[in-house]
Amino acid sequence: MRLQAVLTPTESKKLIAKAILLRDEMKKALSEDIVVIHPSSTTVFILEELGITRPTSMWICGLIQPRGLCASGQILDESRRAVFEPTKYAHSWMLEKGSLVPKFTLSETLERMGPSSVYVKGANAIDPEGNVGILFAAKGAGTIGIVMKEQRKRGFHILIAVGLEKFIPTKIKDCSKAAVMFDISHAHGTPCGVIPLHGTVINEIQAFKLLCGVEAVPVAAGGIAGAEGCLVFMLLGTSSELSKAEELLSQIKGARLPQIYLLDCEVCPRDWCHNSYLYKGKKVRKGDSVE
Repeated sequence: MRLQAVLTPTESKKLIAKAILLRDEMKKALSEDIVVIHPSSTTVFILEELGITRPTSMWICGLIQPRGLCASGQILDESRRAVFEPTKYAHSWMLEKGSLVPKFTLSETLERMGPSSVYVKGANAIDPEGNVGILFAAKGAGTIGIVMKEQRKRGFHILIAVGLEKFIPTKIKDCSKAAVMFDISHAHGTPCGVIPLHGTVINEIQAFKLLCGVEAVPVAAGGIAGAEGCLVFMLLGTSSELSKAEELLSQIKGARLPQIYLLDCEVCPRDWCHNSYLYKGKKVRKGDSVE
């Protein structure tokens, strides 16, 4: 039997969040250990699924928007005040034995983690082999570079949430070679590099299998009038499995993200962003005189 499903990128994010919570390592860490959730447009749904009040505005360190690669206004405000530094990053959500605890800096957080702990992170790209990549705009690959270094030392699990809207035909290792951040002469937004991230990848295919036992086959993608980035899945399974899938889809259809706060390029303090008025003096604020 078959069920045809259409998911927006946001609906896929909620689907993947539900599946992550069913992973054995996640359930164990929520019960006995530490779970660290890096804020993103996918992981925000994990809070919702846990019954934790999700933020009204998303804090995202890196994002893609029509004008280019950017970050949410909160991190840019921190840059304006010169208080942002990757090791002092304190925006992840930490749960200890299932309860949300006060925020620590990234360094303090990682020091508390061990082999049974879980770190959940979104990704920016997934290639044909299932490898994933992360965009970064700081020396040392920013926060994810620090996390990867500590993971090798402490052995905690990394769960990577990535929808297939982020599928690219290029191998991640080739992306890393092509995206040399400090050699980008012109960029739409902030110049970024790409770093491979190793961990357990959860996309819609794994999510549907874990949540209701069906085989999910992507058969089409794209759309218009709000369906941009959509994926069409053919779900294959028994009558019972497809009934579960129908119930699951009724829970995720219509999913919405919190608002995102974006700075206007004319006031952005990120002077290495090619859209910023500060970038090498090439752009000026409206009304400023140019000598």
